[in-house]
Amino acid sequence: MALYSSQKAYENYAILRDEMGLSDCAVARKAGIYPSIISRWRNGSWPTIRSMEKIEKATGITIAQILYGPDAK
Repeated sequence: MALYSSQKAYENYAILRDEMGLSDCAVARKAGIYPSIISRWRNGSWPTIRSMEKIEKATGITIAQILYGPDAK
């Protein structure tokens, strides 16, 4: 498994987010983070590990899935 760019990681997250029927704003709200964190991620900046942990806790989208793809465990 290869580690991807922040944009590839965002794409992995977005696939799973879309399957859940959520928007970035909805994920941010559920995770208790600012929507701008996800917006900056979409534009090429990595979120902090803490932000990814909050996304994982709020949505069930694991950090492994974000980094390595939707099928990662």
